[in-house]
Amino acid sequence: MSLIGKFLPLVALGLTACVSTAGDGPITPGHRPNLNSTEAGLWLQMDQFEKRLANSELVERDAELNAYLKHLICRIGPEYCDDIKLFVIRYPYFNASMAPNGSMHVWTGLLLRSHNEAQLATVLGHELAHYLNQHSLRKWETTKATSEFLTFFSIATGGFGMGIIGLAATLGGAGSVQAYSRDLEREADEFGLDLIHTAGFDTREAAKLWAQVKTEKDAVDDDESSLFWASHPPTEERISNLKKLSAAKKSMPRVVDGKKGLTFEKLRMRYWHDWAEELVSSGRMSEALIVFDQLKGNGFDPHEISYFKGEVYRRRGNDGDLTASLENYMDAAKANPAPLKTYKKMGLVYQRQGKKAEAIEHYEKYLKQYPDATDTAIVRTYIRQLRK
Repeated sequence: MSLIGKFLPLVALGLTACVSTAGDGPITPGHRPNLNSTEAGLWLQMDQFEKRLANSELVERDAELNAYLKHLICRIGPEYCDDIKLFVIRYPYFNASMAPNGSMHVWTGLLLRSHNEAQLATVLGHELAHYLNQHSLRKWETTKATSEFLTFFSIATGGFGMGIIGLAATLGGAGSVQAYSRDLEREADEFGLDLIHTAGFDTREAAKLWAQVKTEKDAVDDDESSLFWASHPPTEERISNLKKLSAAKKSMPRVVDGKKGLTFEKLRMRYWHDWAEELVSSGRMSEALIVFDQLKGNGFDPHEISYFKGEVYRRRGNDGDLTASLENYMDAAKANPAPLKTYKKMGLVYQRQGKKAEAIEHYEKYLKQYPDATDTAIVRTYIRQLRK
């Protein structure tokens, strides 16, 4: 079926629906759209999208991680807890979003970059604010006569035929469509800050988070790395406004969270190696170096940070990067035991430099450290080839 053929029923739905369905003020808990409204059409398409998303390799299904995040969302918006559907997306960029039907997507890159629970709550509260105030619906109603009409609905039908990469691009494309106006962004910042303040979080962390993100954003040459930045620019104005809003709030006792089990700190320590590997594999090396330096400043093991910085330099391969890579691996190897696959990666660098003896030495150190590793056969093959 042609693109137009796919979307004709959707176009008809949009043209025959009510002109305006977004109301003033937050929606009520348990909100459902009028069946004859534009909003109902958006809900329908997002529901169909989610059915496909649920079977994607991109979705993180770890029960404990999902339970923790849903609990956090419910702390921020307790009255709307039953209305929110959570999808944790394994994608290494700073992003979270909400659809008109209450579907929240939280990317693992956001979890890696949030230095504490209050910073994570800042983004979740901001996205809840967009949802509760129907900002995406307002955006739709002001742009449905433009080329964004078909772009929006491509979210519901595109990407899946191209596998995991296609779906990732489809999810990212939603960010550009939902680029809210500055007024709506300010409203979401203020409303979201109220939500997390009521929930007992330190609102001062909001400005700190955006300052961290701005540092990362300033390190890159383009906007491809995170479409979240297209709709949520980390500007000096935003940071300043958040500082003022936070300072204006009266202090209040921290709400005691009665849920036992996984804390944010324990959660991030459990998963961050995987998230860091995904970030390095993304190829966004300038961003990765900034993120790892920020994590080091946030108390992460400096030797493990050196390992991942070594990975960045080894994979990037610019002039001087192999030397920088070895320097970082050597720092990582000062830990006892050396973190992760430090010795193997040092062997790879030495092999690329043509230093056979050094490569063999470090490959053997790796095999001694991890005799049962799944890649031991490959490493032994490297050693045999070098000894020929």
